[in-house]
Amino acid sequence: MTPFLSELASDSPVLLSEEATADLEKPFRETLILIAGDTLEEAAVQILAADHPIVAFNRKLCTNEQRHEAYQLLESQLKAGDRTLPAELYHVIRSRFRLLTDALSEMLRNITRSTNEISDLLFDGVPFTRIERIEAGAGDYHNKGRATAIIRTDRGTMVYKPRNCLSDVRTRMFVKHYFPDSIVVPKCYTDGASFGV
Repeated sequence: MTPFLSELASDSPVLLSEEATADLEKPFRETLILIAGDTLEEAAVQILAADHPIVAFNRKLCTNEQRHEAYQLLESQLKAGDRTLPAELYHVIRSRFRLLTDALSEMLRNITRSTNEISDLLFDGVPFTRIERIEAGAGDYHNKGRATAIIRTDRGTMVYKPRNCLSDVRTRMFVKHYFPDSIVVPKCYTDGASFGV
């Protein structure tokens, strides 16, 4: 678990299942691969070439299993400090991880702060007590690491949108009033400022 993820899990005011906590690692891994993918690929090839020299000439000559083993070894070397990333990449990754941590913490705070209102609207007034799964980064990242997330709770599923969703609420009201039997628009809660579900 990254230091950022440990911080996020310990600061969370909601009860997260083990699966939800593990789900929060995904955007961090994706960010690492996006920023340092080429460097990591080259390091994995070096690991593979140590045991299979022909791979140094043609990467396609290794099996998927060999590639997977090399990436596992690379991950353990990075975690143990036996291998490091170039300083420039490390700085960019650290900055991006900070943005992700802040955005995910904000999401958890928003959801927790509005549990009753969300539950009243989406879950027949029965509050959720636990987040079972989180598909963070269900859309593009914008505005300092914020992205749509699909959140499965012990009461049901919601889609978290890190933006003011007042237009969604008004669209639903309009459609419900003028087209009640022909168009269905999902219910939406918004805090009127920074997020909606």
